[in-house]
Amino acid sequence: MRLKKFFKSLKILVIFLCTFIILAAMLSLSPKESVRLRIAMDGHPLIAIKCNPKYFSKSKKYFKEPVYSIESEYGYAASDRSYEVYNFKVQKRFVFNYAKHIVPSV
Repeated sequence: MRLKKFFKSLKILVIFLCTFIILAAMLSLSPKESVRLRIAMDGHPLIAIKCNPKYFSKSKKYFKEPVYSIESEYGYAASDRSYEVYNFKVQKRFVFNYAKHIVPSV
């Protein structure tokens, strides 16, 4: 009886994790959605829903990758609290996009 209950709980957990992984992969197909996914994974899901990442074409020459920015009102502290996060570089791997913070230089 306990073993059946354990396997049922394990099955539900595996289905939940697989659904989360598939959803995250689908969100990373678009550069804007990959920025939102990064914000949500940093622990700010409400900011990810509210913000509207904007593409800066002039920054691509400097960073050699597309750069997206969010409004300053939606900026948040980095995990180490050393800077505010507003800008993201978006790297493309195969068909998936991956957003990374741009650390401001001092």
